[in-house]
Amino acid sequence: MVTVGNYCEAEGPVGPAWMQDGLSPCFFFTLVPSTRMALGTLALVLALPCRRRERPAGADSLSWGAGPRISPYVLQLLLATLQAALPLAGLAGRVGTARGAPLPSYLLLASVLESLAGACGLWLLVVERSQARQRLAMGIWIKFRHSPGLLLLWTVAFAAENLALVSWNSPQWWWARADLGQQVQFSLWVLRYVVSGGLFVLGLWAPGLRPQSYTLQVHEEDQDVERSQVGPSGAGKSTILRLLFRFYDISSGCIRIDGQDISQVTQASLRSHIGVVPQDTVLFNDTIADNIRYGRVTAGNDEVEAAAQAAGIHDAIMAFPEGYRTQVGERGLKLSGGEKQRVAIARTILKAPGIILLDEATSALDTSNERAIQASLAKVCANRTTIVVAHRLSTVVNADQILVIKDGCIVERGRHEALLSRGGVYADMWQLQQGQEETSEDTKPQTMER
Repeated sequence: MVTVGNYCEAEGPVGPAWMQDGLSPCFFFTLVPSTRMALGTLALVLALPCRRRERPAGADSLSWGAGPRISPYVLQLLLATLQAALPLAGLAGRVGTARGAPLPSYLLLASVLESLAGACGLWLLVVERSQARQRLAMGIWIKFRHSPGLLLLWTVAFAAENLALVSWNSPQWWWARADLGQQVQFSLWVLRYVVSGGLFVLGLWAPGLRPQSYTLQVHEEDQDVERSQVGPSGAGKSTILRLLFRFYDISSGCIRIDGQDISQVTQASLRSHIGVVPQDTVLFNDTIADNIRYGRVTAGNDEVEAAAQAAGIHDAIMAFPEGYRTQVGERGLKLSGGEKQRVAIARTILKAPGIILLDEATSALDTSNERAIQASLAKVCANRTTIVVAHRLSTVVNADQILVIKDGCIVERGRHEALLSRGGVYADMWQLQQGQEETSEDTKPQTMER
């Protein structure tokens, strides 16, 4: 039969803290569990108001396999479970080796508080992982580490196990392993030390939350796919296109097309499969035919004319006195904005790439020209993977997937209707632009009357 004596019995007192060449066990196992429990409670209080349940639907969700690392997280989860269970195992070990001696009451308090603190850490770990999964499904990657409360909880637990080492020479502790009880307690302490140390190291790495920082996935079976990237100026949209075109290489991570790392192929090979229609088309002081032929310099005159017809600029070219031999002037000053964009589209048609990048291709045009250019772009992008950068959201409402980028991170992902229903950044941008367009429409008649 196990009996419970006074609070400290022979393993105290609570104060003074130092006695017989080491810390008093009663003091140590009162201070440490109380501190860990207080930190665990604080971490829970800080985490609960931030917890939101967001459930993406259907096609908006992504594969979990593409996200945070699973194997190290399973180890982290196992260690967190052990940290919650080991204090109770230590209490069971003391009870099993008591041999009729009364147990100090502080053991009960310490075991319960440490188990509760470990349970708080385990719960926070699971919650943060669950939030990471929800954010992955929405394409949101803005968190790369655990919460400060959870990190502090694991740090204090590991520091406490190291603090116990200062009592190595104290006869009140288990270091001597003089009997079965001390041997059991020493073995459990070694396990606790490994567990707390492992959680501390894995906590700094955060394998369960660390993402592949930017994911733009196009499924192999999709033959006609359009991905659009929207966001405020300076968010990094155009930078992504430059990375795809390898104007410069990334310092970490990788970019793959059809599973192949683009840094492992030549720039010429990569760029031969990508066509770009930029916001400001660069034209040379040469003939219209040669400017279109820049898309594929080996193309013949018939192919150039066919590309111009597909881009809807053939009739405009034939209206010039010299037709396709018309000089466009420095930077194409003899052509209108819409004609310049159609030359860029004709170049892309002539190149016939597998991937098309549209970098705000119609943002500098008026509404009528924009709609005409959009119709030409739709023909060009048919049966091709297309990535669109846009400020004007009305140009991407039919995209298969829209990525909303802010401060270099994907904050939302989905189709137009799904993003509007979420009421997030995209919905705010849409309402703002719709309001501006309505204001513009209201002021047009007044301007004409004047």
